[in-house]
Amino acid sequence: MARRTQFSVDLEKEIQEAQDKAEDTVKFAALGLFRAIVLKTPVDTGHLAYNWQVSVDNPETSERAGVDPDKQNTISEGQANVGKWTLNNKMLWIANNVEYAEDIEYGKSKLKAPQGMVRVSLREFDSIFRGAAMKVNTGGRGNRYR
Repeated sequence: MARRTQFSVDLEKEIQEAQDKAEDTVKFAALGLFRAIVLKTPVDTGHLAYNWQVSVDNPETSERAGVDPDKQNTISEGQANVGKWTLNNKMLWIANNVEYAEDIEYGKSKLKAPQGMVRVSLREFDSIFRGAAMKVNTGGRGNRYR
């Protein structure tokens, strides 16, 4: 009987560890995608870059006032919001509500990202996800989410 109990405890520990790894992988991958999009955003004033926002369960619908020409505050805020996501949440959103964001994405403005910001980053997502999984599965050294 003692062996059955020990097996049950060990199995619960393994299940929790697998869930933690899955959650961390999603977080690192989401942050990687967010970071790629922000870094590909062209800068005039930094208003467009500043308006990349991460939210949990519901998309952000507001446009923020302000600028972030070096993009570091935007990335830090995105990281903090990615960190709020858990396996219990339904969705992790990346949004930009600046009126001209779509024009920049599709090269219809003087400030261009000819291949886009989002489209290019989404093409890189497989690599981003694999890197996140590798980081978590190799011990998660430097893991910011645990």
